[in-house]
Amino acid sequence: MDHISKLLPKVLNKRGLNEQALAAQVCWLAKKWLLEHLPKAEPLLHVSKYSNGELIITSEHATASQECQLVSADLLAYLEEKLPQVTIQNIRIIREK
Repeated sequence: MDHISKLLPKVLNKRGLNEQALAAQVCWLAKKWLLEHLPKAEPLLHVSKYSNGELIITSEHATASQECQLVSADLLAYLEEKLPQVTIQNIRIIREK
């Protein structure tokens, strides 16, 4: 019997859902990292989506945007370490109105 870690990628590839699953994993890891490293600003930051090599984070407040911008290089390094199969070229922080 196949282990779930071997079976899941096969099923995702067969159904054409591999990119969506990787995007969800990128967003989940980014949210987790923000919670650990920016605990006060994290409630004001929302990881919106990952597509075409760009991670988009929306912010409710300018101060939270600035704090996130300061650590975005560290977040990018963390994501590249955890998910070497995913190419993240840019982290965009957008101010929500």
